[in-house]
Amino acid sequence: DKLVLVDLEKAKFEERTIDNGYGGSFTVSVVSNLEEAIVAQYDYIELSSTGKFLAQNGDDWFYIDGKGEIVADYLACSNFIGEYAVVVKDDGIAYVIDSDFNVLSQIGEADDVYSAGNVFCIVKNGKVKCIRVEKNK
Repeated sequence: DKLVLVDLEKAKFEERTIDNGYGGSFTVSVVSNLEEAIVAQYDYIELSSTGKFLAQNGDDWFYIDGKGEIVADYLACSNFIGEYAVVVKDDGIAYVIDSDFNVLSQIGEADDVYSAGNVFCIVKNGKVKCIRVEKNK
């Protein structure tokens, strides 16, 4: 099963009433032209307020835009927390990036990265180090 990214401008919505099984019902909006509105299908997609979405196909992790196009590819990458993410480049080093994929800071060697709540976690040789990234005031 794949997750899909839908272009809401292409999507046509229709309302359907669903019986809740307890004598009542509720109305939902569904995309009636889903096949036409799908712009990308991946194993995993995580939405972000930055408009850059973390996506995965097999072992490959990358970021896509709202049209489903791959805009940045790394060995490993986290989702965005606010306007920041952590990535591992081909050199095996983890970096903090902004939503335009500019490198802001080098963290150090890493095998993997991920986010957990409001912190980024960097994995090296099975050991995890978590950091919090905040904008300077």
